[in-house]
Amino acid sequence: MPISDLEIFQTAKLWADRHGDDAILEARKMVTHFQQLGDRDGADVWLRTILALETLRTPQPNRLS
Repeated sequence: MPISDLEIFQTAKLWADRHGDDAILEARKMVTHFQQLGDRDGADVWLRTILALETLRTPQPNRLS
């Protein structure tokens, strides 16, 4: 079963809390690890997590409704 975007963002938030400024660097290590194992699905999950980490780091504009 595919991992949802919500699960990816939850993982990214936990990863950021654990690794702080090194979160993306540590996630890249996970991508490499899974690639070395030949686990493309695992590597893809971590690539999605990196995108989520980058999104979490990007300041969001203030929205007035």
